[in-house]
Amino acid sequence: KPTRFTQEVHLGHLDAGGYDIIYSRGEDLLGSTQFKVDRAPMTALDNFPYAPLLNAFVPDGVLETKPIKLTLTGELAESCMNVAEPIEVFREGNVLVVLPKLKAEAGPCAAEPHSFVKEVMLPSGLQPGRYLVHIRGANGKALNRLFSVRSYVP
Repeated sequence: KPTRFTQEVHLGHLDAGGYDIIYSRGEDLLGSTQFKVDRAPMTALDNFPYAPLLNAFVPDGVLETKPIKLTLTGELAESCMNVAEPIEVFREGNVLVVLPKLKAEAGPCAAEPHSFVKEVMLPSGLQPGRYLVHIRGANGKALNRLFSVRSYVP
């Protein structure tokens, strides 16, 4: 039985436009997919203040009839900062993009680091297959997690 593995490939700076990814083994074409890179709306690393993330957990091999919960962990540097809710999630093909934005709470603000754990329900109705969860983080960083949805056979 084959063992699944994940390997991130860093492509560097990509200009805005459409790109094709072709999967092959030697001369054998295994498949392909496309993705789009949009022009950045500003020159800053982030277009919103995103939460500084430490980790993200998503179960693998979820049945298509079950809800899928993503758990995010991180640490905030100031007592007045928190993660805005609800956390925005949108889907583009087999990619789920999660945007954990920061918000400032009313009241005093001190340099008091505190951890957070947030649970996010991913969109329902995902068809069986492999999916990528792309979670934006502070300072242009992101976490990527892969998971599979399995068919439900009663």
